[in-house]
Amino acid sequence: MISATGLMSIIFFGSLLIYLVWRFLQKDEWLVYTGSRVIIWFLMIAMIRMVIPFELGFETSIYLGWGLPALRDFLITPLVFGEIAVSPGVILVTIWLIGAVICFSRSMFPFLQLEGAIRKTAVPCPAEAKIALVGLCKKRSKGIATFQLICSPLVKVPMMVGWRYPVIAIPDMELSIEEWSHVLRHEIAHYDNHDAWVKIFCEFVCAVYWWNPITSLLRSQLAKVLELHADEVVTQYMSDKETNDYMQCLVDVARISVDSPLSNCALAFATAKEAPVKQRFQLLSMSNRQTKEARQRHLVPSMLVCAALLIGAFSFILEPEYPELADSIPLSSENIFSVLRDDGQYDVYIDGVYWGIAYDSRNIVSDMPIYKSIDEVTQLEPS
Repeated sequence: MISATGLMSIIFFGSLLIYLVWRFLQKDEWLVYTGSRVIIWFLMIAMIRMVIPFELGFETSIYLGWGLPALRDFLITPLVFGEIAVSPGVILVTIWLIGAVICFSRSMFPFLQLEGAIRKTAVPCPAEAKIALVGLCKKRSKGIATFQLICSPLVKVPMMVGWRYPVIAIPDMELSIEEWSHVLRHEIAHYDNHDAWVKIFCEFVCAVYWWNPITSLLRSQLAKVLELHADEVVTQYMSDKETNDYMQCLVDVARISVDSPLSNCALAFATAKEAPVKQRFQLLSMSNRQTKEARQRHLVPSMLVCAALLIGAFSFILEPEYPELADSIPLSSENIFSVLRDDGQYDVYIDGVYWGIAYDSRNIVSDMPIYKSIDEVTQLEPS
């Protein structure tokens, strides 16, 4: 079951969750305390809620008497074009769906074409990279996965491409075996975390809500957090010296890498953008000073907040609040009618103006006309 106000409520609460995460990420200390995985959960909650725009039946309605009634009346009041009557809501939803299909096609096309383009331009991989990958595959503890290594002039920074089979695309750069090991560990962490699927899901949500400016925050913040999470996974069992070497490798690769539109279609190790690399460096330094006990202490309240937001996102619906019928208004079948809703309730109109929702039409006027749709109203009701 879905209604116009229910959909607006879901968009509002989902956008609010994304904004709160963006504000949260402005403080590095908070991110260190909670860990990037919790932030990913927050973003996933917001995305899941925004793609499940249904009222589940147990929501608590929050009634607003200002703004929302006028907006709902505008969306459902039909516009008459000759013999055709259509509501602004139907027009806007049609534009929304067409735009979503176009945006999703444009965002997914690079994902689908990237791996093929890289394979067509493949050149021999550096020997050091091959040696590093073989060593890492032998040490893997998460099952056997055959990682294919492809070197291509199209690639300007190491990245994981594709989502069905693990393919690591690398540029032709000179690194030591140890440095290649750090780079490849990061890309393998993306594979183990299923980050490619998370990013595709994010692109789907951003395409559906192409008109919502909050999606730009969602895309940028999720990309940042996925990289931070991969850093945490790689360094969690490293010594201080190994972590310092990893951070130095991160800076070195970012320095010699060139920003490319391809980086937005994959999960890259490091780009030339200074701010994200600097933040990742600082967060790794701060994380090394956090003990396991301190992380666990902060994880519990973070999980509670996450659970509260999850419950809240599915528990509240904004509804318009309309004034009560005045006793002085004489009501009869001549000046009142209702339209049956999908949820079994009735949209009531008085003198052609939307009044509100009724649970039982017989409680208002026993012989009140009941129509199945607004189109039926325009055909049968006198103008």
